[in-house]
Amino acid sequence: MQQIIVHMIFFLCVLPVRSIECIETPKVKTPPIIDGILENEWTEANIVNEFFQCQPKEGEIATEQITVCIMQDKKNIYIAFKCCDSEPTKIDIKITPRDYLSSGDNIWIYLDTFGDKTTAYEFGVNSVSPGLNLRVLNGIFIST
Repeated sequence: MQQIIVHMIFFLCVLPVRSIECIETPKVKTPPIIDGILENEWTEANIVNEFFQCQPKEGEIATEQITVCIMQDKKNIYIAFKCCDSEPTKIDIKITPRDYLSSGDNIWIYLDTFGDKTTAYEFGVNSVSPGLNLRVLNGIFIST
């Protein structure tokens, strides 16, 4: 089963990918309405839809359709996820406390804001837990 969720956040490095990707974020004058519906205001976003699995077959192309829309305004970067599942009753979601996501269907985002591949901000989400945000310093994860 794929990592599944709908959530808005920042830059993207979701699931193990075969190479490091840089995704440009188009600048928009009007921020999107964050209501869980991907409509007209998202047409200006950059669309990404090639993802890879963590489990059960690490590195293989995702078996379910995932679409990510990315854009920014002067103050924020916006990411919208649309995750489809052909067997929604099998989605593996666990309720966990903040800053802890167990195995299951989650989305993870790493922001390498310094471009050094050793320091990053990590965000993880699923549809029922408050989420996770950490700072990564030389491979050490620190809760923020």
